[in-house]
Amino acid sequence: MFKTWTHECLLSLLVWSLFLISLKESPKKRSTETGPHPGRLRACANTECNLFLIDHSRPGTAKWCSMFTCGNRMKVRAHAQRTRQQR
Repeated sequence: MFKTWTHECLLSLLVWSLFLISLKESPKKRSTETGPHPGRLRACANTECNLFLIDHSRPGTAKWCSMFTCGNRMKVRAHAQRTRQQR
């Protein structure tokens, strides 16, 4: 019984991993356009991040997997770039 559960768990993990990899590789062809909240699963806007986010915001405009990590890094980069351009 334990071995069967382990194999089922690994198979499930493999299927989800392949699904998420396919979403990351082909963002235009996402299969998340159906369901109760279409388009809410998306890749993080940080190009160095490999995570996904499920957008729970009302307008559906979330960009980063975490505001505390990726969001902060991206905002710091944008601010540094703006200040460099102003000099």
